[in-house]
Amino acid sequence: MHPGKTYFDNPSFDGYSLFLMDTTGQEPSGGEERPILGSAAAGLRFELVPASVENLETTEQPFLLLNDTGRFSQTLLARVTIGADTTLRYYAVKIQRSTYRSYSSGTAQEFPTNTEIDEMWQREIQNLSASTNDHLTQVLDLGQNAFRSRPVLFCKKAKHYFHPFCPNCLGYLSTCQDENLLRNWSLPSYEKSAERFLYCAPCANETSAVLYTLIRNPELHPKDGVDVRARADLVRDICSAQDQQGRLKNLLPCVGTGCAAEGESQITPVSLHDFYMIPLELEQLHYDEWVDLVGGASWDSIRNSITERSPARTTPLSGVGETLSRPFQWMYQNSKSGLFAIEVMQLKISSFLQACQGLREYHAKTGSPHLSLDPANVMVTIPPGGPDLPARWNARTRIVDLGSAHRFRPMGGLREFFGDVFIPSPDIDKTYAAPVAKGGARSQEEAMRITIRNVTSTENGAWVEIDAISNNARLEQFRVRDLVHVVPTTPISWFEGVDLWGAIVEPIERGFRLSVFAPRLTGEPSPPITVDGSVTFLRRLDLPCDIYSLGMLFFRTLLVNDQQDILKVEDGLNRVLAKLMATLQGNSDPGTSIAHDRLLWELDAESELFQANNLLYSEKDRSLAENLVPGKIWQDALVLGFRLLSNIPDFSFCAHHGDRNMENPAALLDEIVGAVEMLKTRLQVELFSQEERNGEIAALCDEMQEMITGMELGS
Repeated sequence: MHPGKTYFDNPSFDGYSLFLMDTTGQEPSGGEERPILGSAAAGLRFELVPASVENLETTEQPFLLLNDTGRFSQTLLARVTIGADTTLRYYAVKIQRSTYRSYSSGTAQEFPTNTEIDEMWQREIQNLSASTNDHLTQVLDLGQNAFRSRPVLFCKKAKHYFHPFCPNCLGYLSTCQDENLLRNWSLPSYEKSAERFLYCAPCANETSAVLYTLIRNPELHPKDGVDVRARADLVRDICSAQDQQGRLKNLLPCVGTGCAAEGESQITPVSLHDFYMIPLELEQLHYDEWVDLVGGASWDSIRNSITERSPARTTPLSGVGETLSRPFQWMYQNSKSGLFAIEVMQLKISSFLQACQGLREYHAKTGSPHLSLDPANVMVTIPPGGPDLPARWNARTRIVDLGSAHRFRPMGGLREFFGDVFIPSPDIDKTYAAPVAKGGARSQEEAMRITIRNVTSTENGAWVEIDAISNNARLEQFRVRDLVHVVPTTPISWFEGVDLWGAIVEPIERGFRLSVFAPRLTGEPSPPITVDGSVTFLRRLDLPCDIYSLGMLFFRTLLVNDQQDILKVEDGLNRVLAKLMATLQGNSDPGTSIAHDRLLWELDAESELFQANNLLYSEKDRSLAENLVPGKIWQDALVLGFRLLSNIPDFSFCAHHGDRNMENPAALLDEIVGAVEMLKTRLQVELFSQEERNGEIAALCDEMQEMITGMELGS
């Protein structure tokens, strides 16, 4: 390895490591600093894929967007090229937005601050870097410095990337994080807001500065002498900058091409502020697209759906189209053996198993829930393969978006004591989200009698031990480690205006013992003391939330086809779960057999929705194919799915929302992976041994027939 340089392995070149670029963003020959995007070394370039091969000047968005739904990021198609325009390999690049999409008015969640957003990016990079499992998305290592970049502008006419610079001193601009300056300028804090401003640090002072932002907020009222300008102003300012010692041509590559004269329309930001950039291996298909293909959907129908929803995704899929259009797709689709449904189920379960293995790795590495498992965040890639292997037998499933959960702000400073506490993004797909993660049923406020038993002072505050009891509150849904917010309604002199957050330590008669943290005391504590108070209980979103999402993915795998979508399946699952829980109501420990038998009873009432033929995507295949999936295997598969979805002691994988192994976060998925592997093995036995067994049975029948015939002749 060369110091300051990075390499990556390209499977297309049999693992040969290709030199990519300097991780510092410098061109090997020196000169002004260049963005890592568009930089070249040894003839290779890493760049965003343009939206048009001909003319970008009339295009508002000059790059191909793979995903534009994120509030804090967008994912663009990138590539490594050689020569004039030869693409060696495609990548997905997740880039921090120049401006964030705000929450809707109905969202109770507070919008994250810049500090919290930075932490989300850093956590995702850390999770990616720690990944050693082939079923978690893989990051392209461009060096640690490449994950964080200066602002980058792009000239659509000259197709050049460059860093914005100060029109005065020609120094590089950066995002202002100086809290004292922002306060003096009467501008929002970097740490406590999501506002960002670009500035020149050497030129700015406490009384005067020129700052830039993508869109100027009309509610800003900076002090006199402080000028906040918008993106168009920045472009005009840098294009009219005066040269100093010949530096301008290196800072503004298109200055000699005439672009600067029309810069406002030609120069657009990749990101206007210092930004995080995560280059990832490109995954091709969403999980639901793949399981539909496995079930018999045509590539044309899936490609058309992708084109309609996200046209940029089709660009790197030409190889997939070729693979999925070959004659040899399955082993038994046109076989008279009747094994096609078993083959489809085995392939679907294999893909689901890989998703489980990816989630197991994520839990093991982070000890935290993903909280956003849905078909868009479980992706599949299809290697080219050879003509002798059925095309739909060869796929790799990976979990992506390894940092989408938000930290729960009130507990953010207490991680050392209460662990990581996360909440999902408001943008989660609620079809796949655990009921407790959807928000409505998560918290419960109760008037309680609170006894402050003990107060232990520390350098940073005080630990407070509280007993909270009530004769009327129904708190059976809350568990040890769930969160609490305590507000004494009777004034206590040493707790005036103090926010008390903590967790449940243990249940006691008619309530719970709590441990909360007081960031400060307003007097000398004198426990014990009993007062009236309000306690808000919040269910902690933990690893079992992901298990519910796995359950929804499992039934998406088995039951959705061209006649029933995921919403119809979800309605059916909810009906069965509601009836099952109603029949078990009042039985705190129903046991495995009772829950199992009552579930099968309810499934019989929904037989059309849950029949095994729904494995096959097309109505034509379902009408023609003989479904030889053994009834016991299908029944056990449905039971496995409901064990993922439900929280029934001694039946479900999770007895409640906080059911996890604190010493081994992967223990839960170890059990699930084992169960899914067993199901896959049983299907493989049916698939590969049935023909041999049929032959043995046929031979035995022939022998029996000869014996009977001989007996008849003898008589």
